[in-house]
Amino acid sequence: EPYFFFANNVREVMAKALDVGTTEFGFPDRALAKYVAKRDMLPSKVLNFPFAEVVEEIRGRAVDMRKFESDIKGQLLADVKLLLKFFVEFCDKAESKLSEENFEQLMGKKFEERLKIEGKGLNWSSFPISEDNDISFKKFAIGVLRVKYD
Repeated sequence: EPYFFFANNVREVMAKALDVGTTEFGFPDRALAKYVAKRDMLPSKVLNFPFAEVVEEIRGRAVDMRKFESDIKGQLLADVKLLLKFFVEFCDKAESKLSEENFEQLMGKKFEERLKIEGKGLNWSSFPISEDNDISFKKFAIGVLRVKYD
């Protein structure tokens, strides 16, 4: 992946010349953050990770990389937007996390139909739960997308 190293080096040189920092956040992150902000939530609490991390997590499971690059990557952003919509609707707004009770409300036929994951056995115990017995958006999105793309 020499193109990645070249792009990263160019980015570093430009940032140094402009005396600014670099970030892994890109245009998809900006669009997702705008969506969260419109729902009166702090994007930094809900989206405290770059979209690229989700892409890499799912890419690692892809069998055919060419198919992943051409077909799935755009669909992945659409899926994350849809998951974000569900998550924001049901999560605790102050904590930006999903409780078990809210998770049960969120899961249902409409959710599974929209994501095309009917009958794949998503339940509370399939997700990594924090010490507070909650799920962050990152864990929720990656958990659902792993099931969908497996």
